[in-house]
Amino acid sequence: MGVDLRLLPFDVDHEGLCFSHTILSCDRDYDLWKSIESIPEHPVPVSFTSFLGERKDGETIYGYTKIDPYGKPIHYVLAGDLSNIDYAIPSRKNKAIWAYIGVLPPDTKVALYWH
Repeated sequence: MGVDLRLLPFDVDHEGLCFSHTILSCDRDYDLWKSIESIPEHPVPVSFTSFLGERKDGETIYGYTKIDPYGKPIHYVLAGDLSNIDYAIPSRKNKAIWAYIGVLPPDTKVALYWH
């Protein structure tokens, strides 16, 4: 079994309203995952919503996004920390994702959705 990552940059984070309508599905890269895991993480706010919310029957819907499919709480990192990873990313898709992350304001929260 492999572990994949989707990045959910916060589109809105203002006075209790926070959500991501953006889903950046990364190519699998375990060396990159190790680098990401070294970045300080913080729990997403309880009001965080995305298109990766889950109903009790397991169906994916738009809604509160608090846990990943493994039952672990979702955390976020800052875009500035992600863009500063010192690793030569070999995947063109992941390079494009890092270019996207790199133009976000550095204090933008980016949820890590491991699946």
